[in-house]
Amino acid sequence: MAQVVNNKADPGKKPIPHYRLPTIVVTVVLLALSLALSIKLLAFAEDDAYIHFRIAENLAHHFAPYFNISEPVMSTSAFVWTCLLAVFAFFKLPLPLTVAVLNPILIVGGSLAWLALLNRLLGRRINWAAGALFQLVYAGLLTLSGTGLMETPFALLLMGLGFLF
Repeated sequence: MAQVVNNKADPGKKPIPHYRLPTIVVTVVLLALSLALSIKLLAFAEDDAYIHFRIAENLAHHFAPYFNISEPVMSTSAFVWTCLLAVFAFFKLPLPLTVAVLNPILIVGGSLAWLALLNRLLGRRINWAAGALFQLVYAGLLTLSGTGLMETPFALLLMGLGFLF
């Protein structure tokens, strides 16, 4: 039976299981570090990201999903990502900064989804140290594309959730 942390503040509230606390701590620390790194490296975004941004802005403001409005050529390889960016552009959010904040959330969410999938495939919950290592490796592998403001963290999160559910 798993130990639980005693929560006397609200007797009707379910306490957090003791085995989840390390995962929560690792997740919060990983999110904070990823967010700080993403903001610090914002100026070094990949040029492909700006292609997606321009197409998204044209879609949001001119309802034309093209790089150049006068040239109706579909030039995005990630249409769902571009549509998500178009929603942000529609509300006039600065796309580079928005993605710099969004990608760390997607990376950490993806690490949790794939960790849950790994636990399901193994048929048991792996210990917290192995789970933390898994999350760190996953985040490390996606740091380059995440700080480059690319769509890879979004795609892998969706794929992990697709396998999970």
